Amino acid sequence: GSVHGPVSMRQALAGSLNIPAVKTIMLTGIDKSIDTAESMGITTLKDRERYGPSLVLGGGEVTLLEHTSAFGVFANTGIRHETLNILEIRDSHGNILEQARTDESQAVLDPAIAYQITDVLSDNQARQFIFGSLSGNLALSGRTAAAKTGTTENFHDAWTIGYTPSLVTGVWVGNSDNAAMRPGADGSVVAAPIWNEFMRRALQNTPAEKFARPSGIIQVAVDSVSGLLPTEHTPQTKMEIFAANNVPTKRDNVHVQMEIDGEMQVVTVFHSEQPGNASWEAPVVAWAQSHNYYPFLPAKEPVLPDPDSAIAIAPATETPVLPENQPALGGVETNQYFLVAEELLKKRFSKKN
Repeated sequence: GSVHGPVSMRQALAGSLNIPAVKTIMLTGIDKSIDTAESMGITTLKDRERYGPSLVLGGGEVTLLEHTSAFGVFANTGIRHETLNILEIRDSHGNILEQARTDESQAVLDPAIAYQITDVLSDNQARQFIFGSLSGNLALSGRTAAAKTGTTENFHDAWTIGYTPSLVTGVWVGNSDNAAMRPGADGSVVAAPIWNEFMRRALQNTPAEKFARPSGIIQVAVDSVSGLLPTEHTPQTKMEIFAANNVPTKRDNVHVQMEIDGEMQVVTVFHSEQPGNASWEAPVVAWAQSHNYYPFLPAKEPVLPDPDSAIAIAPATETPVLPENQPALGGVETNQYFLVAEELLKKRFSKKN
């Protein structure tokens, strides 16, 4: 029920924000997303006609074992290993009777892409604006660990899956008859404590490990809001990592100079991921207006198809509105913003729809 304004992909994933997840699968494509899931070992999403954008919010059933194993692909820099229940069987004299083959593996993700996901899921600071304390149940004291929570509607299922370089653990909490749990029983509350305690006990007396950064990871200074390459008008930059094939090549298009009332000014321009689509653009404009940005149509800018849409800008002296005390983290090249104003959108389009 909260609106966080412009957030990066890093913040959206680390903070488990629903609307950015829905937007992402709509931009990526449901079939392609399922293809990726299946390549990582998920086998339960066969009837594709059942699934829509809600798939990313728990709209498809998966097993705990397969889901945990799929996270192991991230931990193992993109390599998938088949799940084995029994490694070997010995007789009473110690002779091996049966032994599973453990060398079967397959590269299913670019190692740099897997590392980007791990870097986000192990970024305690990035999820602090949602989950609070950096020492909560998604962090392991003295260790680097990546973790992700999940909660289905009405608290029927609560998940936490997390990993170190050598161990991945999944926890599901729910009722065996699928009855809803009490309100507030989300993954970070009821599943994360179990995950945390198990991981601490399982890893005690073992050395702390770091996730190895593979080749093909590039660190770049980008505009703090857009995630694109900075320009002379960029007020603040940040460092972000990218796989070599998704390093931004475009310049920041959020802090731009344009003529207003005969005077050149640097302004902040907000767009949705699909500026020509009124269903995406109108909520962004509504959000900008509700946060003291004003709509303006520059003479040399294309007019959007929907007459109700406008480009929202603000004087460059104003600070972009971000979650309180939380700088923007991360970014993507073309789809920089997740500007959420669901209630405003409902009001704006209630008569049309």
